[in-house]
Amino acid sequence: GDPDRSSARARGVARAIDLPWKRSETGPPPLAAIRTALVSDHYAPAAVVSAILGHVVAHHARATVTEPSKVPLLPLCICGPDGVRKTSIARSIANALGRPCGVIDLAQLNSAEDLWQRNDEPGALMSVIEKAKSADAVVVLAGFDRSTARLREEVTALFARISDADHCANFCDPFFGVPFDLSRLLIIVTSRWPQAFSGVDGGLLNVAEFPGLLTSQKVQMANRTMIPEALVDHGLAADMLSLDENALHVLIESYTDEAGVRCLDELIRRVAVSYT
Repeated sequence: GDPDRSSARARGVARAIDLPWKRSETGPPPLAAIRTALVSDHYAPAAVVSAILGHVVAHHARATVTEPSKVPLLPLCICGPDGVRKTSIARSIANALGRPCGVIDLAQLNSAEDLWQRNDEPGALMSVIEKAKSADAVVVLAGFDRSTARLREEVTALFARISDADHCANFCDPFFGVPFDLSRLLIIVTSRWPQAFSGVDGGLLNVAEFPGLLTSQKVQMANRTMIPEALVDHGLAADMLSLDENALHVLIESYTDEAGVRCLDELIRRVAVSYT
C-alpha cells in the first residue's frame, strides 16, 4: 500500500486513543448565568435570549436522556450584522456553561475535506474536539455566509448528517477512522443574515437573530470591554486612557457608521496606540 497513507493511518490510530471518550457528568445548564451574559455583556433582546435559552435546554435534554447516542443534534445559528460580536456571544455562552470553546472560520476552508474528510490530518471539526479535550465543547462555525457556495452546501449536508441520530452517534473522521459520538457537542453557526441559510431545512437550525446596537449600548460596551481590552493589549495601565460619554458619542456618531462596534473598537485601539 501507499506508505504515506499507512503512516497517516498509524498516526490517526495513535491519536484516536487520546480523544475525549469519557462522557462528563453535567447538571442542568446554568440558565441564569447565560441570561446575565447575554443581557449584560451583549444587550441581547428578550426574543434572542429566549431563543438561545430554549435551544440550550433542548440540547441538554437531547444529550442527557437514557441513550444519548440515539438523539439528534441541532446547530444554533446566531445571525447579525458585522460587529455585533457574534463569536464573542458564542464564547460567552460557552463560558457560562463552563465548556471549552473552539472557533472554525469557514471562510478559511475550501471544502468538506478541510472540515471533516481529510486523511492526512484531522478535519477542523474533530481538531477542535481533540484540542479541547472535551466531547462537550462548544464549536463555533463562524462566517457561514462568507464561505464558498460549495462549502455552504457541504456544511448544510453536515447539519443533516449530524442531525440524524445514527450519524450523530457514529460520526467518523477518516484520519481517526473510528466512530465518535457528537451528541454532546454544542454547535453554534454564525452568519450576517439568516437568508444565507435559505437552502437549509428549517428543521436543522435554531436561529437567533441579533439586531444592531443602539448608541447608548455601544457606549456601555466600550467602557465595559473595549477600552479595558485595548489597554491590556497595549500594555497600558487602567488609568492611562479614559473616554467620557460625550467623547464616545462623538466617535460613534461622527466616525463610525455601523450596526455593531467593529469600527469603534478599531478607533479606540488607535487612540490607545497614541499613548504608547
